[in-house]
Amino acid sequence: MSKRPYGLSLGLRQDRVSLSPLTQIYFTVRPYHDIYHSMKYLYNLNIFLSENSTSFYLLGAFITDGCIDGPHKVKIVSKDFEWLSDMRNLICTDLPIANDRGTHVLKIYNTTIVNWLRKFGCVPNKSLTVKFPSIPPKYLPDFFRGCMDGDGSVGSYILKKHNNKFTSCYLLSASKDFIDTASLTLHSIGIEHYFYKDKIRETNIKGKKFMKKNPTYRIFFTNAKCEKFLKWIYYDGFPISLKRKYRIAQTIIKESLQTP
Repeated sequence: MSKRPYGLSLGLRQDRVSLSPLTQIYFTVRPYHDIYHSMKYLYNLNIFLSENSTSFYLLGAFITDGCIDGPHKVKIVSKDFEWLSDMRNLICTDLPIANDRGTHVLKIYNTTIVNWLRKFGCVPNKSLTVKFPSIPPKYLPDFFRGCMDGDGSVGSYILKKHNNKFTSCYLLSASKDFIDTASLTLHSIGIEHYFYKDKIRETNIKGKKFMKKNPTYRIFFTNAKCEKFLKWIYYDGFPISLKRKYRIAQTIIKESLQTP
């Protein structure tokens, strides 16, 4: 009897039942959702496999805000439905976006996509250990834009004490290795910034207070440094972004051009 199980080429899990010392049955177990999705939904695999500006933007979004859950599944969670919808329309227009108490969830069941993300370091339980992937230099703005949309912030404020406008943006991660390498990469191409380690403090999640167990690290940009970084990631003709953050960045960039 051949010991090659049916479906091995599809990357399915292999199990074995021993009936006797001479007889064994090999079979595969494939999650119901994976079978259902592979039959019902047609994924645009080229959006990842082409490895272009859109591919590396999506990598940035998933490596910061996504979650690999097994060999076939990846999901990304956000309060911004429009952002998930824009990504969904690139990957598979028919995929549903679930709603979990005001938070939106996009689930993808596709081994090829999961393997591509894994290749660049987007692995399960990555929060504390994720490493900065090797990105072609011309796609670094797209990757950082994806990271900023996943785990970054951008804003402008009025400092009451001096009545001055203050602009800032930052990229946050619990992986010091990721932030260290991201910082070195930015310095190497002349994008100056600050490095900041957050103190471990109490945080509030959905009304419940928790004490953070691990520190987080930030790449922090202010004023002219912020404006330069935003102009770099939001270059003319960039393919996709979280529109809410882009609108804020657009205002900062326009105001910087008007300042003598």
